[in-house]
This record gives sequence, structure tokens and C-alpha cells, in this order.
Amino acid sequence: NTRIVTKDYILPGTDVVFKTNDMMSFNTKGLHFDPEHWTNPSEFYPEHFSKEAKAARNPYAFQAFGQGPRACIGMRFALLETKVAVLAVLSKYSFKPGTKTQEPLVLDAENQLGWAKGGLWVCVEARG
Repeated sequence: NTRIVTKDYILPGTDVVFKTNDMMSFNTKGLHFDPEHWTNPSEFYPEHFSKEAKAARNPYAFQAFGQGPRACIGMRFALLETKVAVLAVLSKYSFKPGTKTQEPLVLDAENQLGWAKGGLWVCVEARG
């Protein structure tokens, strides 16, 4: 998410100026937790990714794979592989909160990847 500024730009409504050749970077967490784009942004709702919700939201509000000409070329393949792997694991194992799991989960503010503070502990049980 780092880009080089190609021309001077003043951020509307502020006195922030990006000058040509400045390096610019942004953390996607700001977009992914913005209530303007997500209802209850601190909780996971699969409905956020329904066709209707996607159509109503700015297409750049979700940046898991980037956007535009620099988007990940393997995005669709990666999503398909992830879904297959998750289903394969869930068909053989059950996952329950571990004894060290802190509920509700709190994201570690120091980590840009959205890790749970204190770790994510689970009990894995084989299905019968």
C-alpha cells in the first residue's frame, strides 16, 4: 500500500499537502473498520459480502487484495483455494474457544494484520 505521489495534492478539507515524489502509505484497517462502509465494523457479519451489500458500498472500501492495475492477479484463485481448504478442515474437525481465549476478542492495535490481542487459542476436536 505504498505509492509515490505523482503530482502535488491537497487533501480536501484539511491543510495536508502531498508533494510530488513523496512516499505515501495507508493502513487498510482504517477502511475496514469505517462505520461509513460497514455496519458494526468491529464484528464479523458475512452479510457484508453479499451481492447487495457489495453493490451498495464503495468498491475500494475492502482492500484485501488491492484494487486497480496493481491488484493481486491471483485473487480469485486464492479465494477459491482458501474456501476449499477451510471446508476440508471443517469437515474433519470442530473448533471451540480454548481456555486461554479472551472473549470478546480485542484486536492488537500494534499489529497491522488484525491479530487478536493475547493470541487466538482454540480447542480442535476430530469429528466422529
